[in-house]
Amino acid sequence: MEALDRKTVRIRGVGGHAGSEPRCRAAGHAALVESRAWGLAHLDEIARETARVTQLPVATCREYLSGLDYAFTDTHRAALSDFLRRAGVPQFLQVA
Repeated sequence: MEALDRKTVRIRGVGGHAGSEPRCRAAGHAALVESRAWGLAHLDEIARETARVTQLPVATCREYLSGLDYAFTDTHRAALSDFLRRAGVPQFLQVA
């Protein structure tokens, strides 16, 4: 998205270091919460950029984006855990 500032979140402590897992989870969670807040605060801007790229009406893009469920409920975590397990992701971490 050229019109939007790109934001990179780096999570430190990822790797095989003893005791890093809780820090990784906390950092990952914080990054997701921050990303969600940023996206919701810039929804109109994101919808305009999405419309430009997809050639769909801005209103359609905004309606779609605002209708997404950004909550990461127990149901979402269970589904993600199941997906990761089935996908055989190395170092699978249950998130539910």
